[in-house]
Amino acid sequence: MRISTLVGLLLPALAICEPYDSWIDLGVSHMNAGRLEAAEPILRKALVAAEGTLGQSHWKVNQVRLLIGKVEYAKGRYTAADSAWRRALSSIEISSPEAAETAGALQLNLGELRRFERRFSEAESLLSQAVAALETLGTGHVLLPAALNHLALTCFEQGKWADAERLYLRALALVEKSSDAAGLQHAVILHNLGRLRVQQSAVADAEALFRGALEIKEKVLGAGHSSLKPLLYDYAQLLRTVRRGKEAAILRARMKKITEPDRETFLDLRDVRRVETRSKQ
Repeated sequence: MRISTLVGLLLPALAICEPYDSWIDLGVSHMNAGRLEAAEPILRKALVAAEGTLGQSHWKVNQVRLLIGKVEYAKGRYTAADSAWRRALSSIEISSPEAAETAGALQLNLGELRRFERRFSEAESLLSQAVAALETLGTGHVLLPAALNHLALTCFEQGKWADAERLYLRALALVEKSSDAAGLQHAVILHNLGRLRVQQSAVADAEALFRGALEIKEKVLGAGHSSLKPLLYDYAQLLRTVRRGKEAAILRARMKKITEPDRETFLDLRDVRRVETRSKQ
């Protein structure tokens, strides 16, 4: 569906529900379409309206702060993202499943930012808190595999391979049982577990995992999406180490053909697509 058509369908909803609800929906639609400049002012308008109606501590207000932080992060404005997420986490009152879910998502995103900053101790603490918060909502919660994956990646980058393996395998088991089987989160976990298998010198396992991740990403995103480049690189490097240079060269050639700019994809942000799927509190 074209964005102009989608916007045309969403705008009339302003007249039949709280304005911030429709603004949140519209902002998320812009995010998913990569229109970050359009999303940001709409989400900020939603934040002001929701704060005035619901107060600073309501989960929905802090869910909007979560989304604004995602926009800032995708733009490379990490300090602003950090500020939005920390304020939300300090403001939210955990009084409902929606609030617990939002708090878990905030801890997940802030923990991933700390990992990006290589502040591993803080990252591990935040991501462990995210896992614990999301586990209270059930092992089938859509964000739990992502939290486990990010915690595993944090352990992997510190050389804690046994912990990383345990967490990756748990995340993989959960996602394979979920509605996201053969989805992007599944591909991300396969890729990361493949990288761990490389370090463990389990070449056959690593190749199978890389191949599975590549098949999923190609199916979901297309063969020319920028997010395939790290996966193609890792797969090519693996093939080079086992003297399969011709196959590695084919993968490297594929990388060079991907001309799409690197960009954030919100298709794998499970908390974005869940905004406002429930009845209002």
